[in-house]
Formats: sequence, structure tokens, C-alpha cells
Amino acid sequence: MLTDPNVRRVLATSSLVQLGIDLFQFYLPIYGHDIGLSASSIGVVLAMFAAGLIRRACRLARLIARLHEETVLTMLST
Repeated sequence: MLTDPNVRRVLATSSLVQLGIDLFQFYLPIYGHDIGLSASSIGVVLAMFAAGLIRRACRLARLIARLHEETVLTMLST
């Protein structure tokens, strides 16, 4: 699989996206505390971010159900 350049591109892109999400979840509490947010406010921001990710995954699942899987992957990789 790793010899296919399209698979490598998808793996690299998804790795960068996951790195960004992890960095956000790590640094948001530090930054929020630094600017004076309460712990519950920071928790609400992180919870809303997670809810947004879940909603996006549900929308993607509906899109895959409507279109063919290869079509969606092609749309996402360009």
C-alpha cells in the first residue's frame, strides 16, 4: 500500500490533521488558563470542538452513503 503515491498522500495529510487537532487540545487549556478562562469555560470550548468533529463525521458518513466511497475519497484528496 505504501508504494501507491495516493495512499502516502492521504496518510501524510491525515497525520498532519491529527497533529493539528492534538496540538489544539494540548495547548488550549494552557492558553485558556493564561488568558484567565475558568476550567469549565475551557472544557466547554473543548466539548464544542469535539461535538463539531462528531457532526462532521456524521455528515461525511451521509455523503458516503449518497455517493460512492471512491468518489468521496477522490473529492477529499484533491
